[in-house]
Amino acid sequence: MKYLISLALLVSLNLAHAIDVSVDKGPGGYAVVKTLKVKNSVLEDTIKKSIAEIETVLGKLKITEKGAPFIRTLEATKDTYHFQVGFPVTKKLKNLVGYDVIDMPSGPIAKANYTGDLRQTYKAYDAIQTWAKKNKKTINGKPIEYFLSEQSAPAASQKVEVIYPIK
Repeated sequence: MKYLISLALLVSLNLAHAIDVSVDKGPGGYAVVKTLKVKNSVLEDTIKKSIAEIETVLGKLKITEKGAPFIRTLEATKDTYHFQVGFPVTKKLKNLVGYDVIDMPSGPIAKANYTGDLRQTYKAYDAIQTWAKKNKKTINGKPIEYFLSEQSAPAASQKVEVIYPIK
């Protein structure tokens, strides 16, 4: 009986940490991004500074943000992280020196929400990749991680949404 209770407790703890994956339509539209490649040791600070910088630039240009800030992973290695950081915007911009304007995915996406320390968001990425394999879906683009919490929120309550374009 003792083992049954322990097993039930273990199962309930695992379910509490399970990350649900759902399918939706991508947000579409455009985003203003800055493309960077940094050492992993300065990644968090670089993202925070870049988000603040882009918010300032968009504010000065009177450009409306259309959603939460995000990063789009281009390549990750043991030592470096190559990514884009930015905001969705309400219109396509041209000639924005120092920044790129990208198309956001508009087709089907797989998405997963995660709450907790941002150094553990890989759990949402892994959940989507596992789900895609199990459901015979093909990941069709680079992942995007939206920051849904204020930067000042405690580490344990940070919220992100990870999306992957799929087909």
